[in-house]
Amino acid sequence: MLAGYSAPELASKICIVGPAEAIDPETRALDPGGAFFFLREPPGRRLEDQVLDVLRLACLIASLERRGVEHIDCCADKQEAEPNHLALRIAEELKQMILV
Repeated sequence: MLAGYSAPELASKICIVGPAEAIDPETRALDPGGAFFFLREPPGRRLEDQVLDVLRLACLIASLERRGVEHIDCCADKQEAEPNHLALRIAEELKQMILV
């Protein structure tokens, strides 16, 4: 799900939400500008599968926006505890290792 609109100078962001969590403007403290993509993970999904889901979504977003994957923010470190999900942090580290 896409929330907001992409701006060339701002990174798009990925957030993981729970299976029953409603997605609305109040779901996260959204920064002005930029695009937010919400990934709804089913309960019990393995961590390695969640990481791959995040990386696949980052590649899809980069392709849709016709930008490099470096413009996709997987770390979500300025967000609350739940969006700062372990899968997001691992995906961001893997993405940085690939880009070096």
